[in-house]
Amino acid sequence: TVGVNNGSVTEGGNLTVTATLTAAAASAVTIPITAVNGSAVAGDYTAPAGVTVSAGKSVGTATFSAADDAIDEPSETLTLRLGALPSGYAAGAPASVSVIIIDGDATTVTLAREAGATLTEGESIVHTLTLGRALAAGESLSVPPRRAGRRAVDQPARSGRR
Repeated sequence: TVGVNNGSVTEGGNLTVTATLTAAAASAVTIPITAVNGSAVAGDYTAPAGVTVSAGKSVGTATFSAADDAIDEPSETLTLRLGALPSGYAAGAPASVSVIIIDGDATTVTLAREAGATLTEGESIVHTLTLGRALAAGESLSVPPRRAGRRAVDQPARSGRR
């Protein structure tokens, strides 16, 4: 039987695709691998066409490469499947695996307040948070508040001596 391993990889990185036979190959054999696009498409990755298992061995490996595209986007997926196997070989489990390409680019976040707005104690002001791209369904982004620059602080009146 034959199987391939599962995994995830960050853009610009590599993932090892492994084919495992139940017994050592009598002669070198190439196990075909087919990439099936999900949200990842051509240009997002380079998949091996196959994995060669050398004579006398039961395991072979090949490299899957994720492109570093410098585009801020959600993680992408695809499936690697065993292709048409050589005579005498049967697909084992798993016969296909999902691969996740994790985006390596930061989402741009800008914060702006209403132009010319001033704030008096007790009032509120509207700030607009803008993302460099729309979030995908189920995706969230946490932006912790942070203060920079000047701020007014009320100090209680002190009485007595120090």
